[in-house]
Amino acid sequence: MEELSSFERRVQTKPWVVIDSSIILAAGAPGFSRQIQCIGYLNKSNKEYQPYITKPIMGELLKELSEMKDLNLAMSAFEFIRDIIIKFKYIPHMHLDQDCINILRNHFSIIHPDDRLHIAHVYTANKKWAREKEAPGDIRFATIDNKIVQPDTIRYLKLRLGIGIINPSSLSL
Repeated sequence: MEELSSFERRVQTKPWVVIDSSIILAAGAPGFSRQIQCIGYLNKSNKEYQPYITKPIMGELLKELSEMKDLNLAMSAFEFIRDIIIKFKYIPHMHLDQDCINILRNHFSIIHPDDRLHIAHVYTANKKWAREKEAPGDIRFATIDNKIVQPDTIRYLKLRLGIGIINPSSLSL
């Protein structure tokens, strides 16, 4: 078996983080109160963590672009989003864990259904990749969604599903 370079070994040990569309959209929104923190967090991608995105998150980004009325703004936003996600890896489509979906539906109804879907993707990927020993530890979910980043919700998601939540707004950059 071929030995890995030091760079390849470092890449393999960086945590994997699924980036919510809220962070990407906030980073591209001039004047948004959390824009600086979101840009700073995205700039750390590939240096401190391996960024991932799911197809549903990509769909949210495209939906936001399609709803923009100003063509110049839409083109600018498209280029910004394109440049960001080129650096990301994709979590392949997988059958989501039904127990996780039930827990999210029954205990986390305050979280938007789209965000529950993203969390279910992270949970299912954690189970799959932990079993196959592909990921360097648990995959985390980064978001600035106010309903998810509440301390009690973060604690309960970690306790109940083992999912770590990262809130770039609360990180010092």
